[in-house]
Amino acid sequence: MTPKRRLTARIGELLLEKGVITKQQLEEALSLQHTRYKGKFLGQVLSELGYCKEEEIYSTLAMQLGYPYIKLSNCSIDEEVLALVPQDTAEKLNCIPIDKIGNILTIAMLNPLEDEPLKKIGEGSGLKIKIFVTTPSEFKKAQRENYGAARI
Repeated sequence: MTPKRRLTARIGELLLEKGVITKQQLEEALSLQHTRYKGKFLGQVLSELGYCKEEEIYSTLAMQLGYPYIKLSNCSIDEEVLALVPQDTAEKLNCIPIDKIGNILTIAMLNPLEDEPLKKIGEGSGLKIKIFVTTPSEFKKAQRENYGAARI
C-alpha cells in the first residue's frame, strides 16, 4: 500500500529534468502560482498555461511519490471488480478499482497520499490494496464508462 520510495525533488524540478518544461516556464509558473493562481498546485498552473499536458504532470507525480502511473483508457474493468467498490464509495474516495488478482485489489487514484480510500476499501473487503496514479480526465472518463453517467 505504501510507496517504495519518494523522491525529494519537487514536481517542477522533475518536469524540468525530464525536459517537459523550461527553466523560464517553471519560474513563470512559480511566480504566477503566488499571484494569479493562488491556491492551485504547480502542476495545475503549468497545465493551464499550456506548458505541459495533464498526463506528463500525473506520470511525473506518480514517479515522485513512488507509485506506478496508469492510463485508464487502456484498461478494461470487469463488473466483478467494479462491484468491490460501489459507485458512491468510488466517487467519495476519488478512486476506481481496476483489477483483482488473488487478495490484491488494484485501484487508480488521483491523490495516492490520501489514506482514507485504503482504509475503507481494505477493511471492508479484506483485500490488500495496490495503488496506481491516473489523471483527472482519465479518472472521470473511467467512472462514466464503468459506473454510468447518472451521478457524475
